[in-house]
Amino acid sequence: MTEDDAAEFIVFIGGGSELSGGPLGAEQDYGKVGDFIQRRKEDVAAEWEAIGVQMKAFLERVATSVENFDLHEVVFELGFSAEGHLGFIASTGAQASVQMTYRRKPATRDTS
Repeated sequence: MTEDDAAEFIVFIGGGSELSGGPLGAEQDYGKVGDFIQRRKEDVAAEWEAIGVQMKAFLERVATSVENFDLHEVVFELGFSAEGHLGFIASTGAQASVQMTYRRKPATRDTS
């Protein structure tokens, strides 16, 4: 691969296919780095743009207040898959892609 070619790609490093099938969190030997996956920067950028459109659409529909609470923060958790594709992070059995923080609205004082 030439330097010009390298400037066109993002390289993702995989863990290899020789991982043991032990239970989650069990000690295991991960061995050597297994795979190098190359993706064109323009393809990765297009995924970023598509995710940005999805987040914007979500935010346009989110209630900015709920009764006496105001929306303070929204956090999107994004990650790259083993194949180098960008997406929302999810764990087994539960979506963990969006975190929303509401804060109680300040009490209004009656000044009459």
